[in-house]
Amino acid sequence: MPRKKVLNRIELQIEGFPKDGGAVRLDTLYNFLAEFKRTLAAIEKEATESDRAFLSYKIVTLTYDSPLRCVLEPIIPERVDRNLGNIVTKRFERDIREIVSAVPSTLTRPSKTKPIDPSTLEQFEKLMNQRKQAQTISIGLENNIVPLTHEFDEKVRKLLGNIYRSHGSFRGRLEAVNIHSTPCLLYIYPLVGPIRVRCTYPKGRFPQIGEYLGRTVDVSGIVKFRADEPHPYEIEIESITALRDKQAEPIASSIIGIMPGLTDDLDIPSYLNELRHE
Repeated sequence: MPRKKVLNRIELQIEGFPKDGGAVRLDTLYNFLAEFKRTLAAIEKEATESDRAFLSYKIVTLTYDSPLRCVLEPIIPERVDRNLGNIVTKRFERDIREIVSAVPSTLTRPSKTKPIDPSTLEQFEKLMNQRKQAQTISIGLENNIVPLTHEFDEKVRKLLGNIYRSHGSFRGRLEAVNIHSTPCLLYIYPLVGPIRVRCTYPKGRFPQIGEYLGRTVDVSGIVKFRADEPHPYEIEIESITALRDKQAEPIASSIIGIMPGLTDDLDIPSYLNELRHE
């Protein structure tokens, strides 16, 4: 009989206020666990590069002495990679470590390691808002936890400070829509630049969105950029317009100057030869 795979476990500790004798209030525990689960879902989407989270979690240890200690273990659904639980818990540990070190620049990161996804950082920021509801809160892998202190909060905000937001628009082919998530998600695939751009919008905002699948669209709204990347990673859509086929066809004048600095000071023939490995 094959041995059951041992899963990494996640631990959290919460200490209530002295006026409650260190006991944790029910609404504090409920609200923190709900936000914590959303944070783990964001980390899973980051780790799998998906717009859907599959894992649930079961409580395998729960002690009520102050501080309250809760240990969680991933529940892996059928027909899902059996290693997904450990993939997510390891990414969870890595993200916490990167926040603690607060190193936002890709210049100091191994070339094969991606920075924390901005949506994950934003979820960590929401999680930190729960810190005010208890005396102390700590999270991490089992027996290796990190306190959610004011300094941790500042480091999350420091990393988020390298994300810029501005009004703008982007054009691309609409190829994927998820109307069941909150907020709704869609992906557009631009002619040049990033492979795809993640876009979000409130439920019920664009009931005609299904008619735009497979068409080139202009999306406008809050465009989000990393400081060290030239292309947006996400757009909060305020309006979307489907283009006629003729409008969607690019002409030379429409793409001149669209990606300044693309050739890294090389002239065009040299840049093309480099792409062709000539």
